[in-house]
Formats: sequence, structure tokens, C-alpha cells
Amino acid sequence: MPKIEKMHMMNRRLFFQFLLGSTATGMIATAALAQNASQTPNAPATPAVPPTYRVPPVITALAYSPDGQFLAVSGYREVLIHKVDGSGIANRLLGKSDRIESIVYSPKGDMLAIVGGAPARFGEVQFWNTSNYTLIGATNVAPDSLFGASFSPDGKLLGCGGADNAVRIVSVPDGKLKLKFDNHSDWTFATVWATDNKHILSTGRDRAIKLIVAENGSFVDDINTHTSPYRAMARNPKAEQVFVGGDDGVPRLYQVFRSTVRTMNQEDHNLLREYPRQSGQINVLAVSSDASLFAVAGEWDEVSVYPVDNGGPAAPDKPVMGGKPIATLRGHKGTIHALAFRTDGKQIAVGGFDGTLRIYDLPSGKLVSALAPVPITKASK
Repeated sequence: MPKIEKMHMMNRRLFFQFLLGSTATGMIATAALAQNASQTPNAPATPAVPPTYRVPPVITALAYSPDGQFLAVSGYREVLIHKVDGSGIANRLLGKSDRIESIVYSPKGDMLAIVGGAPARFGEVQFWNTSNYTLIGATNVAPDSLFGASFSPDGKLLGCGGADNAVRIVSVPDGKLKLKFDNHSDWTFATVWATDNKHILSTGRDRAIKLIVAENGSFVDDINTHTSPYRAMARNPKAEQVFVGGDDGVPRLYQVFRSTVRTMNQEDHNLLREYPRQSGQINVLAVSSDASLFAVAGEWDEVSVYPVDNGGPAAPDKPVMGGKPIATLRGHKGTIHALAFRTDGKQIAVGGFDGTLRIYDLPSGKLVSALAPVPITKASK
């Protein structure tokens, strides 16, 4: 093999380890890496053998199944399906994406969508049948990583953002591209659907929360004043409202559809609530299924859990500011990238840089368990 190809192969392996927050003596995925090394960059192989871990990788995504029986946890090129009763790993879903960016169950719970990719190489969408966790299909739909997946309320479409600034909508489960929206000017990190099944919202580093007609990509509105680059968004499951958070550390709640005409004065008419500023950049938001609680975390080592209606009634042009968390979840080491409320809202799963999956009771905030979500293999002497 030519010397330059050997150097490229080595650099790729080191880059994969960097993405996972591991060291050269940390996590290894020997079989998967060896297989991928022989493939062209734009057509990586699906690994046939699960990766081997010496330390747990960074947790980048979490999702509870709608029936509350399973918790999906990101790994390296795989998603691990944990039984919520603590009896172990039910399945390991192997894919091509080096890094898993988003995991989401369909509204009926019959499918699991996984999106991610490899930086500057491809963005992948995977669909899995949850009755037996077999792969329905996997499609490369972008030239770069994908983020922030969301199913439409009827489960027929999947939206996601991307590092190429675009928002994409694909059909379920064949993954065919239905729409590519290019109105953002920077990376799009999150998408959510309005409850009417006709509109999708997207946000990212360009500070805009854009409202789009899903059928034809018509741009409707920036529903916000461009206050901060946003990295996370979650829909209120009981109302046409979205939570957002980003670089300025302030969680906000917006009304989706405008009831006050936009003016040139840049009033934030759709703003309903502005919660206390957090300790750093917000990476992730989650809302309980009954819409009573939301959680926020990011570039610090705690999770804050708030009542959604913190501070009393709110309305457009009469936003409620401030409030107090009902619980602060501690014990993490480093930044937090993933949150998921259990279906009944009585527990929340948390994951991040230290690779430990932590489960907390709510509203007490008591730590129930802390474990490595991947099998750990001890290094041979």
C-alpha cells in the first residue's frame, strides 16, 4: 500500500477516536474499522461485527420507546436497545454512521429512526422494525452529517437537519428524499413538526426558527427574533409550541403560529416564556409526554428540570420570565448531549461526554442507576 494511503487510513482512525472522546488506548472497534478501511469514503460498509469497547463512548442520543419498555442509546456505529427493567441489552443495531446524532421512535412505536453520518462524507437515515429490531432500510441522503430527526404526527415522513445547512424530509420507511429546504444560512441542528401534520420547524446556528410547509417547502415565517444560535429544539406535545436553546444558555418557549403581525421593530411577538439562563451553551432539551416538565442541559455538568408552566399563564407579547427548577440532576463528568423522559414522566435518562448512562427519578431528582451502556472489554495484558 502506498505510504500516503497508509497515512490517510491512520488519520481516519484517529479522527473516529476523537469523535468519540476516546484515546488511542481507549475504545477500539477493530473489526468494524478494518472492514471500513477497505471501502471507498462515500460507500462505507455496514459492520458485520459489533464494535469492541474498552471505555464507553460519548453518548450523543437517547430515546424511550412509546410503550416505555426499551431505551435506545447511541454507541459507535450502533444503537443499543436496553430493557427498561434493567435486565440487559435486548439488541444492538449496527449501521454505517460513525456517529449517531439523533434517535427517534415513530408515533406508533413500530419503527425506530436513526440519523447521523460521517463528517464531510455522508449523512445517513436508518429505519428499523421495532417488533424484532431488523433493518428496514438505510439511505445516504446528504453529503455531510444529519441532525435532529423528527417524525411527522402521522408517521409517514421524517425530517432532519444537516451540516450542509439544509433541512430534508424523507418518506418512511423507504428513505426517499421528498423535500430539501435551503433557506438556512448555517448548520441546522433540529427539526420538529407542528401538530397539524402540514408544517415543520427547523433551527440552527443562523439563529432562526423557520416555519415551513412540508408538502412543497414554502417558507412561512421566522417565528422568532434572531437572539442566539440554537442547537436544540423540542415540541410541546400538547400545544403548538416549541422549546429552543443554544449558545446564549437561555431556554425559550415560542408559539408556532403568529397571532401578531411582524413589524420592522423586531419584537419577539411569539415568545411565550424565557427561563433562567443556564451555566453554558445548551446542547439538548426534552419535554415529558404529558407536557408538564421540560429538561435542559449542555456544556456544563448538571441537568435542570422545570415545570413547563413556570411562572403562571403566558401569551404572545406577554411572556413570562424566570422561574425555578423542580430538580437539579448532578453527578455527571463533563458536558451533556442527550436527555429522554420515560413515557410516564417519572424518570429521565441522561448521557454525555463521560459515557455513563444515568437514570433519575422525578420529581425527586434521585439517581436510580449509573452504568456503561455498552459491553466493556478489559485490555489484554
